[in-house]
Amino acid sequence: MLTVPVFRGSMHQLSSITRALHTSSMFWSKVSKESLSKLRKKTGFTFSNCKKALQKFDNDMVKAEEWLHEEAQKAGWTKATKLHGRTMSHGLIALQSEAQHTVMIEMNCETDFVARNSKFQDLVSSVTAACAQQTRQWTQPKVVLDQEEVGKLVIGDKTVADTVALAVGDIGENMRVRRLAYMNSTNNRVGYYVHSANSNPDSPTKCIMGKFGAMVSFTATDNDRVSKLSLKEVGRQLAQHVVGMNPQSIGKPSDIDAHIAASSQSKQEPEPPIVAPTESDTTGQAESEQEYIDPDLDSEPPARREKDDSRIILQDFLNDPDIYVYEFLDQNNAEIQDFVRYECGENIEES
Repeated sequence: MLTVPVFRGSMHQLSSITRALHTSSMFWSKVSKESLSKLRKKTGFTFSNCKKALQKFDNDMVKAEEWLHEEAQKAGWTKATKLHGRTMSHGLIALQSEAQHTVMIEMNCETDFVARNSKFQDLVSSVTAACAQQTRQWTQPKVVLDQEEVGKLVIGDKTVADTVALAVGDIGENMRVRRLAYMNSTNNRVGYYVHSANSNPDSPTKCIMGKFGAMVSFTATDNDRVSKLSLKEVGRQLAQHVVGMNPQSIGKPSDIDAHIAASSQSKQEPEPPIVAPTESDTTGQAESEQEYIDPDLDSEPPARREKDDSRIILQDFLNDPDIYVYEFLDQNNAEIQDFVRYECGENIEES
């Protein structure tokens, strides 16, 4: 014989339970498992958030996805606002070059731990690619943008600033694109270099990342002469030099003429004869002897000793310190027009 359980509560309690069961049933039945799976895979948001979005818009995938991104952006901006003011001195320099267009950005975060995180690196790569897409319409030889200006560039239907803010909530640190530099090689050659052990210029992503980066615009001076290196390699080595030696300016042809004249004059001056000190000169005068010897040990030709470290053409060439940069340029029929060097976190004070 079937026994039916007897509900001993009040009618009001029974009505509440019935409504709750009915609501719960409707709550779960509104969500299509197929839509939930597709939305989760497409957006990367959690199942609970995807479910909430589908319920809100009755399984409308487009509206649900739009709402998810809007809410995530709000959350990201909220978190970015809370984190505002925290020092962002770590991060990456990223560069991408296609056809005549080369773009380099600096993207900052708070810690080196995040800078080495794959999520952050993926974000840097996508932002760089989006910026490169924007610059394909540019025709200026060189463009430099600060944080506010680069933040206004559009990626899809969002600005760079909004895209980064959207990711703040996911990555968990304040971030920003601090600056952007662009060079066009329609009329000049552009060489580039990013200092990173993991950078691969031939990577399918076309984006190379590291802590230092440089771009150099240069021209070929004499097409009838045979260069030692290809123009691509000349550009790479010049950019590598800029990264390593940190020049502040290019210099003028007159600087080279003055440098050569000073160097020639120093070679013509006879070296003073070496006179051996007598016993009376050395007895009990160790300090004087030390002062006498040290200058000779450290001496070098005046042209080398008084070299200018700020003008690139007068610097010792990084890959061959026996020659100057202007000599490397002459050997390879090249002339520097401009350069940009980025060092991640430079001139940012740690708090």
